[in-house]
Amino acid sequence: MGGGPWSMRNFAHALVVIAALTPSSVLGYSEPQDIADLHAAAGLGDAKAQVQIGWLYHEGRGVPQNEAEAAKWYLKAAEGGDVGAQMLIALMLALGEGVPRDDRMANFWFQKAASQSDPSTRLQIETLRRSVGK
Repeated sequence: MGGGPWSMRNFAHALVVIAALTPSSVLGYSEPQDIADLHAAAGLGDAKAQVQIGWLYHEGRGVPQNEAEAAKWYLKAAEGGDVGAQMLIALMLALGEGVPRDDRMANFWFQKAASQSDPSTRLQIETLRRSVGK
């Protein structure tokens, strides 16, 4: 994360926005049985469980860290309408983290998340979208 539009300040802002949109229960899963239950729910289409599985893979909590696997689960949840997941997959696409960089799809997910958010959150999402150059 060197110079250019994506600075540590922008990254910190992104984390604040995403934290506001990500369920607080994400960090509560670490036991193998909990993770197995979470995988089962995620496999049945539970968007919140999908975000949680994605976060666990992204952070390497209870599972090996795997950004590509995280992106897969975030995308499933994003497609299911989860705004936090839409922001997470937009950022991963904008940065090429776990997926090939794709500015067009990053912009799509930023806009999708903004369209489902309150005015204050929409402003934060738009600021973040602009900060990553989309």
